[in-house]
Amino acid sequence: MPGKGVVLFDSDAGVKIIKQVCEEEGVSLALLTDLLDAELEQVGKARKRGLRDRFDEILDGDYED
Repeated sequence: MPGKGVVLFDSDAGVKIIKQVCEEEGVSLALLTDLLDAELEQVGKARKRGLRDRFDEILDGDYED
């Protein structure tokens, strides 16, 4: 789960908000965290080579709401 770089994940209240919004929007928390992790892996790189493919791979995965 993302921690560094995503301040909301640093507190119980923040995680509660994220879970609530995910539920309201019909997005699984696991999907959101995988997408965030993929983005955070690219932080500091001049080019985010392969990020779009990684997003496609994640979005093609099996996530339950």
